[in-house]
Amino acid sequence: MEAIVKAFFGVFLMLLLSMIGFGLISVSIDIRNAEFYATTVSDKIRAANYMEQVVEQCEEEAKEQGYTLTTEVYRSEDGSTKYGNLILDYDVKYPVFQFIEKRSISIGI
Repeated sequence: MEAIVKAFFGVFLMLLLSMIGFGLISVSIDIRNAEFYATTVSDKIRAANYMEQVVEQCEEEAKEQGYTLTTEVYRSEDGSTKYGNLILDYDVKYPVFQFIEKRSISIGI
């Protein structure tokens, strides 16, 4: 009888650890995807020479994917040099622990 209880407890712990491990892998993938998306958007804005239409389009696409994208584009006084900041806010959901963490990525563009 004691062996059955120990075996059941061992299987339960293995399942629990597996679920926690899979949840952490899922969170890691979500974070990597958000970082990749932020980098892709910053490259796209730079390639379009900071056009307002492209910035607005990127912000709309980010909303569709569940992100909040904030861009600030600055121009020098003569208008030849452009630069800015890109901030991507997103939520990370930990499935096993059932809580949500808000994260932010900031990239100079």
